[in-house]
Amino acid sequence: MSVKLKHILSKFASSMELHHKIVGHKPQHLYILHGLLGTADNWHLLSRKYSEYFTVILPDLRNHGHSPHSREFSYDLMVEDVLELVQKTGSKNIYILGHSMGGKVAMQLALNFPSLVSKLIVADMRPQLFEPNHQHIFDALFSLDLSVLQTRKEAEDFLKNKGIQTEGEILFLLKNLGRDADGKFMWKPNLDSLWGNYSQILQPVYGGSFNQPTLFIKGGLSNYILPKYYDEINKLFPLWQLDTIESAGHWLHADAPEQFFYKTMQFLNS
Repeated sequence: MSVKLKHILSKFASSMELHHKIVGHKPQHLYILHGLLGTADNWHLLSRKYSEYFTVILPDLRNHGHSPHSREFSYDLMVEDVLELVQKTGSKNIYILGHSMGGKVAMQLALNFPSLVSKLIVADMRPQLFEPNHQHIFDALFSLDLSVLQTRKEAEDFLKNKGIQTEGEILFLLKNLGRDADGKFMWKPNLDSLWGNYSQILQPVYGGSFNQPTLFIKGGLSNYILPKYYDEINKLFPLWQLDTIESAGHWLHADAPEQFFYKTMQFLNS
């Protein structure tokens, strides 16, 4: 950790200590950042595979999983949180992989602190502003009455009736259900803050350029990364390359984990 970075981190009064997991004991550190309404647990199986080559560090981002809740939520704040974790773990010249919202956090961190990041992987996310597409999900989650909920099966049926169509998406959302000290169902993420700050999640990343190897990997069935965005990506990440998993959608690491692992390892080992 450089003296400059320590000085920067010392000024972060609003950063949070993130709940995180560490898998493996290798010299090179790989950080994996989950997406909106995700957790570190979404990467459990892949993190085991990556840990044969790297020390894998998986935080729950603020307002997600077991990390602290806050009314404040933005990419700058999430970058600060991750930087505090970097300081705590003593990581240097990190590799960082971010999916969806976590991809934007990873991009912003690399743009703000390029000397900290050796390689960047962005999984199915672009740096530009994007259109809102989660309202139906938040509507469904907010309308689920946890005070009368008895089983996860009831929650699953409710989400189906609210128009959450795919089984994978339902199972992903239900991972956010936990129980409080009295055994009552509760949401792990801070839904009020996430929805209240939803406009922040849509915002583009900003900054100069990150001149280290960068992989954008997209799902062939997803429209998050399209040719019309390539020029802007090239300005921010001049050494970028694009790879595609044709059979996968937005959750490409869950849809095609073996292909995802192979393609990302090809890049990290190149």
